[in-house]
Amino acid sequence: SMPRRRGRGGVMAPLGMNCARGGSPWSECGIYAVYLMLFLLSSGVVYDVVVGPPSVGMVRDNETGFRRTVAFLPKRLNAQYIIEGLTAGTMITLTGLGFVLLQKATNPKTSEFTRPLYLALGGTLVTACFGLSFVFLEIKVP
Repeated sequence: SMPRRRGRGGVMAPLGMNCARGGSPWSECGIYAVYLMLFLLSSGVVYDVVVGPPSVGMVRDNETGFRRTVAFLPKRLNAQYIIEGLTAGTMITLTGLGFVLLQKATNPKTSEFTRPLYLALGGTLVTACFGLSFVFLEIKVP
């Protein structure tokens, strides 16, 4: 069993999160819950539960005749595979995390050592995930 930490209560105490019951709704756990909801809603979990699409698709390769898996359902904006939604949701939430890191880099209390790390990681996340989102859109809407 995990050792108990003094002064930290609540349901998420074994994970090291300060989630005391009866605290502010914008506590550490409240922010994590909002971030998790952002991921679930932007992934299209509601669509996946209601419609029940397959996890991936299968397409016959014209050259070899074999079937291969595809992760994106092209040319259909109102339908998706499960993995497509999860990938898009991951890109959206990682872009948001990049913006959070960029905002933390502008905090005057941030040390001079961690400021460049926040800037580099945040800028990389925003640039890479935003660019990949456009690549996904080009696959979806040719």
